[in-house]
Amino acid sequence: MSKVIHLEFKEPIEGESHFYFGSVAAIYDHLTVEQVGISSRALSNKYDLSKAPYENKRVVIRLGELKRKKGDRGRKVEQFFRI
Repeated sequence: MSKVIHLEFKEPIEGESHFYFGSVAAIYDHLTVEQVGISSRALSNKYDLSKAPYENKRVVIRLGELKRKKGDRGRKVEQFFRI
């Protein structure tokens, strides 16, 4: 399972309302604490996004699962070439 963090601004920032990140730390590589309204440390230590979304007056932050297409990685060569 790959996780994705969905950050939704209640009022758009530079015309954007929805942002998607691979980790809480990645949020703060692109946005400031002032824009988000909570620090990385507080978000990581005080809130369990897997149980419930975090919400303040500026944002809603949710944790979701990234859905992927099932692939053929890991299959043995014999299955394709009948050796």
